[in-house]
Amino acid sequence: GYYGVRYYDQVLLGWTQGRSEVPTAITPNVVVGAGTQTVTMEQTSRGYVPATTVVAPGVPIRWEITSVSDLSCAAYMRGVSWEWRTNLRTGANVVTLPPLAAGERYDFACVMGMYSGTLVAAAT
Repeated sequence: GYYGVRYYDQVLLGWTQGRSEVPTAITPNVVVGAGTQTVTMEQTSRGYVPATTVVAPGVPIRWEITSVSDLSCAAYMRGVSWEWRTNLRTGANVVTLPPLAAGERYDFACVMGMYSGTLVAAAT
């Protein structure tokens, strides 16, 4: 299953370690098109909605993040399992990511570690 635990300056989140289960279906906030997939997410003062997204493996990602509260720490997103960062502005924001292999994931969190989320590629 999924978990999200905050340990001072380290955020542990995403897919439970030691489990071989990987989702097999993409989530409704993902639309796969010709050569790319679009992920939609909202950043609010309470974090990310949805916090967990399952994407198609092997397809580049166009991540459309609508920020409704750029004064929240959630507007300052950082990669946890990968080197990445962005500061969201109120309104539409677009992040382009390379494709994920089946079962691979991108974990992310706000700059303070209070809010977190995951993009995980479905099993093939």
